[in-house]
Amino acid sequence: MGESTYDVVVIGGGHNGAIAALVLSMHGLRVAVVEQNNVLGGLAGGKYVYGVPSSRFAYVIGLVPVELREWLNIWPESSYPDPNWVELDSNNGVVFRWWMDEEKLVREFLENGVDIKDLLKMIKKFWSCYKKLGLYYTVSAPSKEEAAQLLDSCGLAEIVASTSRKILSEFMPRKYWDYFIYPSMLDSSGFVLAYYLQNNNIWGRPRESMTSFSKRIRESLVRLGVHVLLGSRVREIIIRDGRAYGVELSSGERIISRATLFSAPITSLLDIGGYDRLEEYEIRLIERARRSTSLRSRVKRIDYLFSAQPNPPLEHGWRDVPIYVKWSSGFGGEYTYVGQYNGKYLVQFSGFTNDALRVLPPGTSEEELIGYDVRDLRVQVICCSNYTGHPDHLPMIDDYLFDKRPLPGWNDYRTSIPCLYHGSASSYPGGEVNGVAGVNAALRILVDFGIKPDVPLPAKGFIGDYVARRKWDTRC
Repeated sequence: MGESTYDVVVIGGGHNGAIAALVLSMHGLRVAVVEQNNVLGGLAGGKYVYGVPSSRFAYVIGLVPVELREWLNIWPESSYPDPNWVELDSNNGVVFRWWMDEEKLVREFLENGVDIKDLLKMIKKFWSCYKKLGLYYTVSAPSKEEAAQLLDSCGLAEIVASTSRKILSEFMPRKYWDYFIYPSMLDSSGFVLAYYLQNNNIWGRPRESMTSFSKRIRESLVRLGVHVLLGSRVREIIIRDGRAYGVELSSGERIISRATLFSAPITSLLDIGGYDRLEEYEIRLIERARRSTSLRSRVKRIDYLFSAQPNPPLEHGWRDVPIYVKWSSGFGGEYTYVGQYNGKYLVQFSGFTNDALRVLPPGTSEEELIGYDVRDLRVQVICCSNYTGHPDHLPMIDDYLFDKRPLPGWNDYRTSIPCLYHGSASSYPGGEVNGVAGVNAALRILVDFGIKPDVPLPAKGFIGDYVARRKWDTRC
């Protein structure tokens, strides 16, 4: 079988793996990306349903930092409705509007007796400080205590040290907390609250769903000369002299590399030969996460195709169709009205329901339903080896935050196997379509290769200081 040589081989072509490959390639390294699907993007990738471009699991983009989006230029053209999202009651009446315009948003809350001006101001200050202190773009994730200590210089230690529940209770009654964070995250560090509010809880909707994201990623990788192997599975991580030395594919082809970056869900590492070289306690922790029923998500993605244009509730002055949020007993989620394609109208649902037809999208009828496609935990395992079924790979709770993500001791994007790195939604800072974990993993590899990173991000000064304080650590 054939054998090829690269500086870095990336296992997994999700958005973090692709971003890491882009950053590494920008620094002159020869990079190969191995992806088991026929399209890139992973859980943030696209697919076709009844011939209509759709999204695999992620369906909106909201957590990508502005500076990262501008630098990499791989984010698809998206629409930003205003209001961005709207809560409906059981009769599809409008209950609440989340405006893109901050003044309108503050006024909406004030009409409900809640003043959020100071909360939004605090979150903006947090992000400015968090990035300047080198806590976000970093080659070494901080502990919760370290982050709080550094943030104390900005008067913001409480955001990390306190829980989201405590912070929100200082600003508003319980009934409004769900607008800011999921209930399962309330008792986690307030960092999680800030994490999801980084861009003021504003979500962009790709105009051709996430299929356009998959295309933009591949175009960028090809333009920079990254070798992309689609429809390929890694059978084994090659270990020589105690270090990772590349991968062997299921086809028998071998890719030899100085470094191997694992960018798939961390629980899927146990599917690949060579993982047994990890420490026993590390394998146990991964196995525990993999089979933990408490981590298994009930999130479903449902695509509905209709023959007629849906007629959801719209108010005068709205720009475009917002995302609609509905909750009731045994049901809850968000509807995204993607638009028309070849005479078919696509509406995406994301949330929790036992019956896809029990509650149809607002403004639709079963008579106009062409068909639907359901994607659940089983599909996540098949497509992306995501055994927890959690969109964040690992939930954003204290057990998997800061230097504990994905495992204690792996906070520097290295594993216990030399030259085997990690960088995905399983890694710090966390999940969703964010991209920072991919950047950080690439920065770590560059530093370990003795290459000074050149990045137009708040990381630039911090990485320079990090390198200046240490001798070059050319590990691989």
